[in-house]
Amino acid sequence: RGASPSGEAGAAAATSAATARSVAGARPAEAKEASLANCCSAGLAAVARRMARAAGGLDATPKTSMLRGALSPAAPGAPKPVTVYITGFGPFGGVVDNPTSIMCQALRDWAERGREPPGVAPELIEEFRSSCVSLIGLDALEVSGDACRRAAPAILDALRRSNGDAAAAPPAAAGGDLCAIVHLGVSSQSTQFNLECRGHNVADFRIPDVQGWQPQGEPIVAGAPSHLFTRLDLPRILGELHDRGVDCAISTDPGRYICNYMFYTMLHAAQPAGIPALFVHVPAFETVGQDVQLSAVLKLFIAIAKQLRGDGAANGEASGQPSATSRPLG
Repeated sequence: RGASPSGEAGAAAATSAATARSVAGARPAEAKEASLANCCSAGLAAVARRMARAAGGLDATPKTSMLRGALSPAAPGAPKPVTVYITGFGPFGGVVDNPTSIMCQALRDWAERGREPPGVAPELIEEFRSSCVSLIGLDALEVSGDACRRAAPAILDALRRSNGDAAAAPPAAAGGDLCAIVHLGVSSQSTQFNLECRGHNVADFRIPDVQGWQPQGEPIVAGAPSHLFTRLDLPRILGELHDRGVDCAISTDPGRYICNYMFYTMLHAAQPAGIPALFVHVPAFETVGQDVQLSAVLKLFIAIAKQLRGDGAANGEASGQPSATSRPLG
């Protein structure tokens, strides 16, 4: 969720490119060295256009940073690597400081500068470092339908490139790293985390997006199903998060504004590759503090990774194979 584009956006769309910044480990010096090396070696996603940050703008197409657990996938007993692409949103309406963009920035600071997320327990920091989970993206999207449409293919392209071959199928289909997509959005009325199980194929905006677009009852993807469901087994994730003290619930209604627009767009785009996508509505920081929310999202990423690997799966369930569709509560 963001602000209006700058007047230079059209020219920037033809010339700009995002770079990846990675860190494998925890110490700041190593993080900086790894970040510089990765920046020189690969660009993961094309930036459609650049926004004027001085005017409160954000990129319509996400940049890509990377935060990687320190344990090498080649280490004895290391779990199979999992890549999770994360996005937040910028300001919109009455939300000036969007908590999702602040959390993305905190995780990006960890990736690029070695600054551990404030208030997160050392034990959880160490658990993530040993998890073989890589977080990429870590940037805020502009709150517009146009940004959502541009973001979906760019995210899939970034996942392809993170697997080492831009032309290859995404990791879930190519036998490479397992992967998932998680979008974070704020619900100012919420008092807990809401795991959205489905997106609705309708754009019915209560207010215009930041580019002034306000569809009324229009399909997001013409001719597509009325609903699409996440492939993740949300009841299983919910149970693990509850066991770890996260106040959360499964939701069937992500609204009909930009959150739903992004979720449905991503579900539809990722469907052919079999990549699971999830939208999570988070409360305002005034309701649930930043440290608690950062801890909760790290626990969520670890839970998703466990599910994709098939950790603890019953009846011989295959590793890395999420359910074809997850339909909790409707």
